[in-house]
Amino acid sequence: MTSRPPATCLALLDQLSRYIDHELTPRQRRKIDAHCRDCTRCQRMIASLEHTVALYRRAGSATMPARVRARARERVAQLLRRRERTSR
Repeated sequence: MTSRPPATCLALLDQLSRYIDHELTPRQRRKIDAHCRDCTRCQRMIASLEHTVALYRRAGSATMPARVRARARERVAQLLRRRERTSR
């Protein structure tokens, strides 16, 4: 059984996609970089997401359509909200 991620990791989860896409402000990126220096869990998550994006791009499409990306982000946000409600 794996342990529940710390609150800091959960708070960063919804920003990781934008982190990988370089869509965060420099301050937001520095915050994630600082956290990841000591958090192997988030380091692995970022590496996994970067690998997934690289595979996607090699599969033939350079970028995901903006509306698909927006829907995916909203779905992740919904899942995080649901998880927060059920973990209380």
